[in-house]
Amino acid sequence: MTNIVQTNGMKKLVCFYEEWQKHGDAENSLKLFEVIQKYKQEQLMIAFCGHFSAGKSTMMNHLYKAQLLPTSPIPTSANVVKIEKGMDRVVVTVKSGEQYEYDGAYSAEELKQICKDGDEVIGVHIYRNDAPIPEGVMLVDTPGIDSTDDAHQLATESTLHLADVIFYMMDYNHVQSEVNLQFVKELKQRNKTVYLVVNQIDKHKENELSFENYKDSVKQSFSNWDIEVDGVYYTSLRMMNHPHNEIRSLEALITSIMKEKEQYVRTGMERETEYLMGEHFSFIVSENEKALLKYEEELASPLSISEVVEKKEELTEAKNREASKESYVRNEFIKGLQAILDNAYLMPFEMRELANAYLETKLTKFKVGLLFAKGKTEQEKQRRVEAFYSALQKTVETQLDFHVKEFIVAFLKEEGLFTEEIGKDIYGLEIAFGPEMLAEVIKQGAGFTGDYLLLYTADVANELKKRYFIKAQQIFDKSAVVLKQKVREAVARIEEEIETYTMLQTAKETQLQYSNNLEAYEDYLRNVWHDHVATPEGLQIDEILQREAQIVSEKFTLQEQEIVNNNVAVHEEELKGTVALNIQRILEKVKKAETILEPLPALKHVQQEVIEKRRRVETKQFTVALFGAFSAGKSSFANALLGEKVLPVSPNPTTATINQILPVTEEKPHGTVIVQFKSKQALLEDMKAVYKLFHYEIATLDEALAQIDKVMKYPSPTGKQKTTFSFLRAVQKGYDAVSTYLGEQVQVTLEEFSDYVANEEKSCFVEYMELYYDCALTRQGVALVDTPGADSINARHTDVAFQYIKNADAILFVTYYNHVFSRADREFLIQLGRVKDTFALDKMFFLINAADLAESEEELEMVKGYIADQLLQYGIRNPRLFAISSLCALEEKQGKNVEKEKYGILQNSGITKFEESFTSFMMRDLMLVSVHALYGALQGADQLLVNMIKGAKQGNEEKEKQTKKYEAERDQLLHIISSYSVLAEEQAMQNEVKELLYYVQQRLFLRYNDVFTEFINPASLRTDGNVKTQLQQCVMELVAFIQHDLLQEMRATSLRLEKWIDEAMKRAKDEIVVNCKVENESISMNGIVEYEYKDITHKEPFPSVEIKDFKKALAHFKNEKSFFEKNDKAFMQEDAKSVLEPFVSNYVADEKDLFVHHYKQEWDMKWNLFQKVMQQDVMNYYESILFALAETIDVSLYEQSKEQLQKQLVEIEKEIYVI
Repeated sequence: MTNIVQTNGMKKLVCFYEEWQKHGDAENSLKLFEVIQKYKQEQLMIAFCGHFSAGKSTMMNHLYKAQLLPTSPIPTSANVVKIEKGMDRVVVTVKSGEQYEYDGAYSAEELKQICKDGDEVIGVHIYRNDAPIPEGVMLVDTPGIDSTDDAHQLATESTLHLADVIFYMMDYNHVQSEVNLQFVKELKQRNKTVYLVVNQIDKHKENELSFENYKDSVKQSFSNWDIEVDGVYYTSLRMMNHPHNEIRSLEALITSIMKEKEQYVRTGMERETEYLMGEHFSFIVSENEKALLKYEEELASPLSISEVVEKKEELTEAKNREASKESYVRNEFIKGLQAILDNAYLMPFEMRELANAYLETKLTKFKVGLLFAKGKTEQEKQRRVEAFYSALQKTVETQLDFHVKEFIVAFLKEEGLFTEEIGKDIYGLEIAFGPEMLAEVIKQGAGFTGDYLLLYTADVANELKKRYFIKAQQIFDKSAVVLKQKVREAVARIEEEIETYTMLQTAKETQLQYSNNLEAYEDYLRNVWHDHVATPEGLQIDEILQREAQIVSEKFTLQEQEIVNNNVAVHEEELKGTVALNIQRILEKVKKAETILEPLPALKHVQQEVIEKRRRVETKQFTVALFGAFSAGKSSFANALLGEKVLPVSPNPTTATINQILPVTEEKPHGTVIVQFKSKQALLEDMKAVYKLFHYEIATLDEALAQIDKVMKYPSPTGKQKTTFSFLRAVQKGYDAVSTYLGEQVQVTLEEFSDYVANEEKSCFVEYMELYYDCALTRQGVALVDTPGADSINARHTDVAFQYIKNADAILFVTYYNHVFSRADREFLIQLGRVKDTFALDKMFFLINAADLAESEEELEMVKGYIADQLLQYGIRNPRLFAISSLCALEEKQGKNVEKEKYGILQNSGITKFEESFTSFMMRDLMLVSVHALYGALQGADQLLVNMIKGAKQGNEEKEKQTKKYEAERDQLLHIISSYSVLAEEQAMQNEVKELLYYVQQRLFLRYNDVFTEFINPASLRTDGNVKTQLQQCVMELVAFIQHDLLQEMRATSLRLEKWIDEAMKRAKDEIVVNCKVENESISMNGIVEYEYKDITHKEPFPSVEIKDFKKALAHFKNEKSFFEKNDKAFMQEDAKSVLEPFVSNYVADEKDLFVHHYKQEWDMKWNLFQKVMQQDVMNYYESILFALAETIDVSLYEQSKEQLQKQLVEIEKEIYVI
């Protein structure tokens, strides 16, 4: 590569790097920095990626001509491994960025420890002097892109941006998977040089399909996705002489690429830079969008900036108008009122005559007659004043009062200020003026003249109008309070609108500015890239080229420093010595304690309590539920536990029979088999569940039987639909033989038992079977239940499984060594993860069956770590995990000499180790709770004896005093218990229901995107037949899964809520006990509340949903190509989600009401029981104390009994804590 070309290119890269840094694009600038470093070193990178099982590491070992890299049976590594010519050493990069250097050359075995530690190690760089590749060429091995671990994909994708040439490797059988097509398409969209390598072609069977036809199908698959790769090679590293093996051509291609290194390095740099530039612009757009998020609502407006400004101006004018409205309305009121007053004619001619007569009496020496003049004069004066006053009142009423009131009412109504209260004020308006006012208006020194008459009447009228004016204004002022409020509110509303439009203006202007800036920025960078403008001066090229990643390099050898293996811890209990409790010895000592209490009548209730608890321990039966996928070898494992081949080992995968292996009884001796047939209704429900998959509805069993042939001929059935055919055939063939037994219970022989399990023509009609079997396991009180399996999503089957999860004392989950977890396994384990925290003890055991298939101990440990890691993803931490061989275990139990070859790398079957741990769990962990309850009851008896002896030794007077004290105490304690309020807890329970169900809905839709892709993908739509019909079937299967998942969540919620109630009641009880101990610190409340919650019956989620509800979503499908390539699938996914969300919300709302109602009843019943047990404890305690005070007891006998009981307590305590 010429220095001029490289220098010019480097300037551009450094220019971009500095610009991207300024814009805060850390991710793309880091990738560009790596491109710069690689370009500076003129390094060619050839990467191998693809399926984890495609043989990438094996291919690189072949190219290297030595076993350099480790290979793995499972996707356990998230490391990127690089190979380069150089001084022998290995450089390991960990998450923190630190690097550790190991001098020397290491074999594949020695590198395994480093390469497999994907949790901490993120890169392994191998330098070898003997590498058969030129200097400046690097080979890269990446993790499998199809791994379920996101870290693997991230590790791969974070490396490929530097690759100049990519060889995408695929397993012969998995070429057409969506993962391959999608990933290769993305690589080509990135303009990478990509060659396809179809490996393991030795799997090809020419008699099934010609190799040419196979190659055509591969070509067609990629063509359908519009993918044009740079070449395709078919290889086999197991059969080098395979007639179609192109490994030599592939080797030749790689050699030629290495020779043309300079061209590939430059092309790779240019293509990756152009791609990163596009990503950088996308980053700017994304950052702009984030910055504009606060304007999200504003930017949804269709208005332009000029329209926004115009609207703001209009609003400002409106605000000003509104702000002046109060003064405007007041002025209008005064103007109108004044007009009314001005137009009121109060002094017509008649009124002036009366006024004149009145004034004559006031302004002259008025006198009437000669005889009795004084009296007559006063009478005349009074008459004249009354005449004037009376007439004036009437005139005011008609000419002024009525019109003023009418005006006020009309005006206030028009302005929207009228209220009933104001109306009362208006119509109750009275202007108080009396005859004295007529005199008060007369001006001092006035004469009785015609001119003054006119002046006087005007003064009277003005005085009256003035009074009306004042009153009217007072009323207006009162109504103006409302006006002011309305004005304030109106102004505030307009100001809010103005603020909204101001924000809108800011948003639009900001958006425009961002757009203009981005356009100018894009133009600038592209002009620099295409040499249309020169790169800027002052670039810090040397500084950037010398910059290195901030790491700490240290040199180690493997002996000096080992990489920490951070695999998920696998918990296999190492039992040292005997850890199980010697239950029998403890029970013997308890019986002695019972004998000690026997002669003490005051402690009869305590003795009876101890006897009952001891009998419970003696007769304790453990229910152990066995789960696992049908291919996991559950039956083989069950047989190994039982020590005999009791269960047939090939159950049909559609069988959903529950097989219970139970301890024998007197009535049911060894070998007794009870078969419970399904009722007709239960069989109909199973048939309905199957028919629903085909979108058929049936109402009766006869109808279901008649439709079987039609269903079996269903066109282009999906994989899920096909799995039901064997069940339908079995029902059709076996119905006549068993129809009379439906709903009945039948006893059959042990020889017939296997037929009812394995023959589906019988088993499909069986609800459950009970086998009473005498063996070491059942003699320990263990009832082993072989459940329907994790595969079924039938609501009735999963409900049965859930009841066993909930109520079983232990859960055993069996998986197969060579199998990863299926979807059914995953869903079952997710359900276990949901409810595990509600278990009082960790009661789960996980078995890896067929561990004898392991090729090495290291591989076995790797598989165990992988399974533990998968369980962790489902919420199950630190699992009890055991590797076993059921076949070898059964032979061991039968006393056979197992051939060493059968064990493989195992020393033994592993069953003993499991059984030791399992037995310890049952006899220690499970029994310890019951034993502690026994011990607590005896401790209570001991304390009671101490108090009784103390009371019995007192004198009569003191006894009487103590009796009254204890009776009062007893009543107070009973009151404390009965009056304790749990209203707050009941309200808290409702809040808990609400919160639990809120998170149910959140979790459901968090899973939705992944689940959607599982049901709707290219593989699910590529069978023969109508693709649109198949798409509809896939959608309804998705709906069925959502319904199933929602029901599972509801079942889990019921357990969470029951645990919450238990804890809330315990807190309430503890508080009551504390309150009681304030009164009497010796009181003991050890009574056990045994309460079994009634099951809550959940309705089927949204049974009314139909395919037509998804009409809009389905419309996005036009053809497969556009559906999966042009984002139509994403549109459909969102629209389908929009359809489902209201259905889910409504269902959850209904379930909330159901939960609240159901568990309110459960709370009440359990709390009543709690109170009764506590009250009984109090009554029993004081009954014994008062007995000792009321009766003459043999104190020496009680003291002797106390000493003997305390000795037994010490002995029992030793046994309990011997572990």
